[in-house]
Amino acid sequence: MAYISQGKYEIAAQQLTIWVPHESHATMYAVQAAQLENFLRSKLNREDVRVRLLAKPDAFPEIKAIQTSQERWEYLRQVNPLVEELRLRAKGQVLPCEIEIPLSDEKEEEA
Repeated sequence: MAYISQGKYEIAAQQLTIWVPHESHATMYAVQAAQLENFLRSKLNREDVRVRLLAKPDAFPEIKAIQTSQERWEYLRQVNPLVEELRLRAKGQVLPCEIEIPLSDEKEEEA
């Protein structure tokens, strides 16, 4: 939704072009772009629909404004507050162990 509201895409004929800040993002999100293409093809019932990721740094002026690693970290924390939790856990805090609870079918088999 943020991409739509910020106009970081372009639709021309049968092609949806989604802009990303860098080529590495295009590679990273290639799987999701393919899934979106398949979804659009099935919903629109058109096999000629294409989804393309294109690196276009000019479409992301907010990234250019961030210079230092501290500024980048602060921006990332604003966008997604959960990254602070991930950082704390990555600094040696152990993730809580998952508690295995047998399903009702498994309990009956054990008895």
